[in-house]
Amino acid sequence: MEHGHAGGAGDFSLMVPYLIFIILATPVLVWLLARRARRRDIANAGASAENQQDGRFRYDLLRINWLRRLLKMRGFQFALQLPSALIFLLVIIAGIWGTSLGDKNFATVVTWLIWWAVIIFTFLFLSRTWCMLCPLVSIAEWLQRMKLWGVGKRVFSLNRKWPRRLRNFWVPTAFFIVLTWMYLFLGLASSPLYTALVTLILFIVPAIVVSLIFQRRTFCRYVCPIGGIIGAYSMTAPLELRNSSDEVCRSCKQKSCYRGSEKGYGCPMFELPQTMETNTYCVMCTECIKTCPNDNISLNVRPFLSDLWKTKKLGFDVAAIVVILLGVTVFQTLSMVEPWTDASNAMIQATGLGENTVLTLSYLAMAVIAPMLIFALWSLITRGIGGNRASLKAVFIGFSFAFLPIALSSHLAHNLVHFLEEGTAVVPVLSDPLGWGWNLFGTANLIVEPLLHPESLRVIQMSLIAIGYLGAVYVGWRVARQTFGEGLRAIAGLAPMLVLMIAFAGINLWLLSLPMGMRE
Repeated sequence: MEHGHAGGAGDFSLMVPYLIFIILATPVLVWLLARRARRRDIANAGASAENQQDGRFRYDLLRINWLRRLLKMRGFQFALQLPSALIFLLVIIAGIWGTSLGDKNFATVVTWLIWWAVIIFTFLFLSRTWCMLCPLVSIAEWLQRMKLWGVGKRVFSLNRKWPRRLRNFWVPTAFFIVLTWMYLFLGLASSPLYTALVTLILFIVPAIVVSLIFQRRTFCRYVCPIGGIIGAYSMTAPLELRNSSDEVCRSCKQKSCYRGSEKGYGCPMFELPQTMETNTYCVMCTECIKTCPNDNISLNVRPFLSDLWKTKKLGFDVAAIVVILLGVTVFQTLSMVEPWTDASNAMIQATGLGENTVLTLSYLAMAVIAPMLIFALWSLITRGIGGNRASLKAVFIGFSFAFLPIALSSHLAHNLVHFLEEGTAVVPVLSDPLGWGWNLFGTANLIVEPLLHPESLRVIQMSLIAIGYLGAVYVGWRVARQTFGEGLRAIAGLAPMLVLMIAFAGINLWLLSLPMGMRE
């Protein structure tokens, strides 16, 4: 399967103005943020700036009567899960029994050029709504509950508790690192068989096994290979599910949102809406909307990035996956540009190691180890310049989330190539999903042009990087104020991180300017 690129060979004509804009916009944005914060603090003396910001921009979508009635219907989630489960059933069938040509097979085209390309955008706009309809865990949940959508009193599971030491994101992070390595090492985007096997072996089978042994959606919370990145990226979304009133929650004795009732199941992710501050673990299943006896649940539209400075309850495990995402998104793009082929060949000749060994070691070093070490060093520098007011761990965790908009924008820019340039391959594949010569809808022989001109696509990609950078500066400013205090202390503490932000944004702009090589 080919992986094209928007733009000519080594064309830096767009990169330079974007990089200049980023550099020049930085001090202006920081000055504007500092001025705005000072004015607001004076105008709202005695009130929390955090609460002032959070209290303004919320609109509860459950005020819309038809939407509230729809989300309270027991069959709503199943109506979304069933079609997605059927699509992934076809992915497995096509992957195992269909043609081995990646660009002619439903499994690879739909999984990597459509689903994986588009799903990142759902995290940005709809939080973890994908998890609500996820077919990869639906079968396991149906088996565990012995119901497709109704509420049962018994479950088909040993109902064990997940080990306390593993109640974090380290297992999902490890699986994500393995999944990304498999994508690169096995060429998943070009291999229908490997795509089907990975779907079964890393997702569906483990989800069933874990659900039959452990409580609720333990797999989604503590195991799923993409659960960590979904939880992180969803923090940027303008959609949240929260309790409406803390007072109502405190007076409630049933806690049906957590324990369940005849109207629905308790939270499958072990969350209590009363104490939930971020989107990290909420899979938007809407069970709490169904079970709350006081209708004290809100589905709010809010500003983007709203969770990224509310990280006091999040640990080093969540921060680590954010930092690793910075490295993974860079390395995935790097491994697809032509200069990487020359560099890889040079390393093979210099070390005498095989191509796959060099790829594996480079991936671990550049995508996992180096970002963690660099960010730890930068956190140490930031702590020193900011005045040692906070612990190194607090600085690392707090500022890691400031870099999430950069990682997300890089991921979005990368995936746009697959969707807009290569995603049109889905048109003929729909008529011949297994590559057996069918023509079900009369589109099997169509050659569909890319959805967007390469130069236009490159402008959109670089604009995404610039927007992600500006978002990172804004979150970084909020984190710096919380960590180091007001005024010059906040600016001093933010300064080193601004340098690192510019570096990551610049690297992404540079990679987008390089010619893309052919893969597989």
